[in-house]
Amino acid sequence: MPLPVWLPRFGPANEESRLLRWLVAEGEAVLAGDPVCEVETDKVNMEIEAPADGWMGPQRFAADTVVPAATVVAWVLREDEKGQELPDWPEAREGNAARLPVAPAPAQNAVSHERERAEVGLNTTPVSRRVRATPAARHQARIRKIDLAGLTGSGPRGRVQADDLRQAGQQTMAASSVRLEVLVDMTALLELRRMWPVAAGAPSHFTLLLRACVLALREHPALKATLRGGRHERLESARAGVVIPGHDDEILAVLEDVEDLDMPAFLQRYDDLVRRAQGRGLAARERSGASIRICDLGAFGIHHVSPRVVPPAVASLGVGVIEQRLLPDETGSAAARPVATLVLALADGPGAPSEIEGARFLRDLCARLERPLGLLLQGGTDADRHRK
Repeated sequence: MPLPVWLPRFGPANEESRLLRWLVAEGEAVLAGDPVCEVETDKVNMEIEAPADGWMGPQRFAADTVVPAATVVAWVLREDEKGQELPDWPEAREGNAARLPVAPAPAQNAVSHERERAEVGLNTTPVSRRVRATPAARHQARIRKIDLAGLTGSGPRGRVQADDLRQAGQQTMAASSVRLEVLVDMTALLELRRMWPVAAGAPSHFTLLLRACVLALREHPALKATLRGGRHERLESARAGVVIPGHDDEILAVLEDVEDLDMPAFLQRYDDLVRRAQGRGLAARERSGASIRICDLGAFGIHHVSPRVVPPAVASLGVGVIEQRLLPDETGSAAARPVATLVLALADGPGAPSEIEGARFLRDLCARLERPLGLLLQGGTDADRHRK
């Protein structure tokens, strides 16, 4: 039987609440006690938790909807109930729905908990427990752009508290203390864009820079990693987090498994990621867990971007506007060239990339941007390597 998710009555005078946002999309796996939505009362924001392990079923109300108290807002389904016809929405009930939902007590040990998950079919798909956090902590995390997945909560059952966010903010400032800056000549890259077939539509210079960055990460495993709970975890594939401006905030969209794609496939994958990010349709894995965070503010006319390192990323790359500057040519004379300022910020602590590793990555990245023909080939092989 599908289990209902009730919007409780938070007090004797509470007649309705505003459903602010869904924290879990329909079809995603949930564990008992996971927050599935955030609601606003006349006094405080609260989270509604999943009543049991299962899969998020149909959600009755859209975000930013005023919902009467003691109303079912969604279903939690077992594996064998997915795709089946569901019962009618239950009527308002003042009994169990009139009190705050209480999450089941945690299992005695990991083995018994895994056995319980297997009984509801959750072991058919690898699932990691979602981050538990108070509404105040989530609000601060959104404002300060802190990834909750990289924090260890000090509250009950590991829930992240507002104090944990304040400590994380201090750690983030310390983690961003090492920065490397370089000017890259964008002449060849801009020429490549001008030579692009009109019918195909030339990619932006940032898209080409992103491809160069992903390809360069293959040769620098120290930057192809994450830092979680003080542990340095190497990744099999580069995970580049792209900062995409939203209407009232910024969205981090993570691009992965694209190193071996040719240029058309890479462009298609990236365009699809951006489209879904702007439509708030990213999967959970595409919203966090980047090894490097890339922020391009050139479209805003910003010359120098000093980026923040946001855990669990080990580095962050800031990209400024392309501008004309006088640079020495091969004869030593100064000539105006289009250049961009790249700033690489490195995390600090055990296992984080060193300044030398960061400098080598920047050198490789600049070489790919200044000789961009290799970006067009599958896997980014240097197209000039056989030339004499």
